[in-house]
Amino acid sequence: MNVVLKPADRGNWRKMVQLQLKPGQQTFVSPPAWSLARCHVRFFGDRFDHLPHVIYGDGEPVGYSTLACDPHTEDEYWLDGIMI
Repeated sequence: MNVVLKPADRGNWRKMVQLQLKPGQQTFVSPPAWSLARCHVRFFGDRFDHLPHVIYGDGEPVGYSTLACDPHTEDEYWLDGIMI
């Protein structure tokens, strides 16, 4: 399988928010729309970059990931959410 991460943008954000968690997984990760909203409002503050990505497998959206980071530091980088 060819796996590609693409930044969420005007062309693919709908594909991101249409991704569904399986029953019983709702407590594991935020729904895609919630993660995208957290990026938009800069949930962790203005010094952090909030970088949502859509994960594609063989050209089809199969998940998302969100990176939060302070680019002015060496250790303030983390995955805020991931769903595959």
